[in-house]
Amino acid sequence: SEFIANDGFRISLIARQKLQDSFAGASREEIDQEAITWVLEAPTVSGMVLGRDGQPTGATFLDPRAFLVFTACSARMRRSHGPQADARIAAVAEMVAREWPEPFPEQFIELSAVLEETFGEMRSPGM
Repeated sequence: SEFIANDGFRISLIARQKLQDSFAGASREEIDQEAITWVLEAPTVSGMVLGRDGQPTGATFLDPRAFLVFTACSARMRRSHGPQADARIAAVAEMVAREWPEPFPEQFIELSAVLEETFGEMRSPGM
């Protein structure tokens, strides 16, 4: 399923198995394969959301860090097109840098210039 906001922003709901099948072997680059494997194995985040009718329902989402890694890989593999990809990465990266308690995985910073800009200074001194 895909939802399109009033401003044209698209939100796609993709089942884990479909995601895995879609990206299996999609890139020959080791970092892309490692990143997709990490995304699929990352713990999810569960919460309560409200529908348009105001009724609550449970939902499970990718950890925001996994979402960033997935979105950056999608853009690298040309599966996400247009200006939305970088804007989406930048918006979520800013939120993760400011709010998320766990650090961003250093091995995936190089997936995107936006990730490098946001998290590059957060690398450990040994990197």
